[in-house]
Amino acid sequence: MVGATGSRILVTTRSKRVALAMGVDSPYPLQGLTEDQSWDLFEKLAFREGTGRVNSNLIEIGKEIAKKCKGVPLAIRAIGGIMQVRNSASEWLSVLENELWKVFESDGDISQVLELSYDVLPYHLKQCFADCAMFPKDYAFVKDRLIQLWMAQGYVQSRGQSENENAEEIGEGYFNELLFRSFFQKDEYCYKMHDLAQSIAGDSCFVGNDNAKHIPNRVQHVFSGNLSFEECFTQLKNKGLRTLYYPYSGDGLRLNLDSLFSNCRSIRALSFGWNINGLPDSIGKLKHLRYLELFRNTEISSLPNCICGLYNLQTLILWECWGLKELPTDMRKLICLRQLINKGCGGLEFMPLGLGRLTNLQTLLNFVVGSDQGRRCSSLNELNSLNRLRGEISIEGLENVKNAALESNLVNLKEKKHLFCLRLRWDGEVDSNSGNSELLLDNLHPHPNLKELDVVCYEGVRFSNWLSSITSLVNITLYKCPKCEHLPPLDNLPYLEILNLSYFDSLEYISDEENLFSSLSASAATFFPSLKILRVKFCRNLKGW
Repeated sequence: MVGATGSRILVTTRSKRVALAMGVDSPYPLQGLTEDQSWDLFEKLAFREGTGRVNSNLIEIGKEIAKKCKGVPLAIRAIGGIMQVRNSASEWLSVLENELWKVFESDGDISQVLELSYDVLPYHLKQCFADCAMFPKDYAFVKDRLIQLWMAQGYVQSRGQSENENAEEIGEGYFNELLFRSFFQKDEYCYKMHDLAQSIAGDSCFVGNDNAKHIPNRVQHVFSGNLSFEECFTQLKNKGLRTLYYPYSGDGLRLNLDSLFSNCRSIRALSFGWNINGLPDSIGKLKHLRYLELFRNTEISSLPNCICGLYNLQTLILWECWGLKELPTDMRKLICLRQLINKGCGGLEFMPLGLGRLTNLQTLLNFVVGSDQGRRCSSLNELNSLNRLRGEISIEGLENVKNAALESNLVNLKEKKHLFCLRLRWDGEVDSNSGNSELLLDNLHPHPNLKELDVVCYEGVRFSNWLSSITSLVNITLYKCPKCEHLPPLDNLPYLEILNLSYFDSLEYISDEENLFSSLSASAATFFPSLKILRVKFCRNLKGW
């Protein structure tokens, strides 16, 4: 209807029946890889190019396995990947002689090959993938969330190789192995679930939808799908339930969660999407809970303090909970907490006192400086001991720091070597004390590993010289700094690709204050060697670089 003249629609499918249903008399069957191409791909995967491992027996068996894949690249990738870690001829023969090949050869169902590759997975990967059966086919998910769910179930185990071993990194290793073996599909921004998981998980996982509404008695992991809360909760009386994932719960529903929490005391992971009207105090009974997620909720303004008695809680996700104003008072008691993901909680007014005791924290997306410091709010100095933080952090409410010398002298961002993105935001009333803002920014000196820096509404006249010393920076955005007159030189940052400067009303020079024209002598080779995007907007007094 909207295509230009001559436009065509191309439909691809693995099933001839789909082509017939669309009224196509003569579909174009794509040919698979030739035997030589199949072997070439299989050999690169199974024999790890460059390792020099050559075994004539394995080569002969491998060629037969490659033939059985019938030229389907996905089948070759799946099987070739698992053969990497198998060195004996007997192991290779067991794969070659597996009964599942007969089904694949008769109807070309690729899931049979993937099931074969599942059968030979090590136990820890089988556990993780079987757990994915609670998600529908093609369900889009974020890698980190899946790893956190695995950790909540105890599937991610330390290898005991190092005291500094990170569970999230071990889980990422698990994920990458499954991805390499084609158990997940990579999309542009996320990953998608394969339906194979449901065929191998049995009754332990349940996906509720219009076609499946009865929850089996012994189920352990539930994804609610299209089930209403009433249908779901009346059936959930299983004391062995480990996961409840409810991505959509309607708007402002008043739910009787007490019965759920009373009947299902073994829950490890709990997720509610959209609006529920609140969490009852009975959630404090879920002593095994390790993963709690609330997202896109406007109804909840606070969380019950009894959550702080959940000593096993590892992940607390508060994603786009726009109405949330405060976190529980006793959060310092959550000593096992590793992930505090509080992004999109624009109403959050402060961080509770004692946050610095949560030394296991790996992720703290937003730290909000409150205006009532010393009574119930954490000061910036609480960040001092959180040296395991990684990824990104946004520090907001910096206008509430009244005495930078006292309230930020121990922040110690220099020690947080795993942080790659730092966002600093002043807001609210204009701070007339520019010197306080300048000292505060000096005290927020990040580690040299930082790759991305955002600064918004900074009120100082001088920008800290540490900016030009963070040589790993790739992306710098400085927005609305009305008093700033000088920026340190940025043209010699070797990896800087993106530079955004906007609304600098007083900015005159971007250079070393003591030698305003030093950059004129710089050679062309060293002047922004990696820059790809430069945006300079509303800098009306800028006189020169």
